[in-house]
Amino acid sequence: MLNHVTFDIEYWYHRPPFKNCERDQIEADVHLERAVNLILEALRRYNSTSTFFVVGEVASKNPQIVKSIRDAGHEIAFHGYSHSRLPQLTRESFKQELEDGIKVLGKATNQKIIGFRAPMFSLNLKTAWAISELAHHDFLYDSSIVPASALFYGNSNAMTVPYFMDEMNPYIESVSSDAIKEFPLLIRYLPKMRLPAAGGIWLRLFGEKFVLKAIRNYNKEGKKCVLYFHPWELVRFDYKASLPRRVYGNLGIPAYRKFEKILSEITSVSIAQALREK
Repeated sequence: MLNHVTFDIEYWYHRPPFKNCERDQIEADVHLERAVNLILEALRRYNSTSTFFVVGEVASKNPQIVKSIRDAGHEIAFHGYSHSRLPQLTRESFKQELEDGIKVLGKATNQKIIGFRAPMFSLNLKTAWAISELAHHDFLYDSSIVPASALFYGNSNAMTVPYFMDEMNPYIESVSSDAIKEFPLLIRYLPKMRLPAAGGIWLRLFGEKFVLKAIRNYNKEGKKCVLYFHPWELVRFDYKASLPRRVYGNLGIPAYRKFEKILSEITSVSIAQALREK
């Protein structure tokens, strides 16, 4: 079964604990380029295509990274302009981020941007106002919902299969087929609970076997799964930060071997391709 391996393309310093840390932009670009090149080579080797959710600031500072992804035949989607969580934005500032992101990504790709993922999966009941803004700016789908409760995101009552999202409540299905389509992230069912299993910290801590088990369970039920990875998870970076932040920043990193093991056992297509096939 075809699944969706996706990537959130952001600099290491876009992570909340590191936003105010000392940084060298050239060094950050080199680190990101190295990780993206490894990702593109792995996808080529395993004959897979993907969706890359790109932060607008990345496209602005280094459009060549975006062009290299596009030239390799992958989909470019939007991951916020400044990688700010939605609660940190007003509706007006989010609208401006959308417009700036559409402009800079469109310039780098010459393509229409139709997909969105909220930084830190921060689309929820309090930030549902973002859904109508996405629709107004002609986005066709979102992939921000984690149907399991985690520390900073997720909802264990959310649907686990793609659905048209209600504008007032992102966790329930809209009656309109013209609504934004949600592609929720993979979870793992355990007795009396759900756990996120799509990647990120869950892959780094629990390993690829934990994720692959969740994928197989989904696929046995005829469900495609959505996974996600970050460039900074796959290539270690020497953070110029306090010891606790460095420990946190390198937790379970590099995870490239785990990522490649997963990719070797499944086949991925972009989310845009799934939309076209419906």
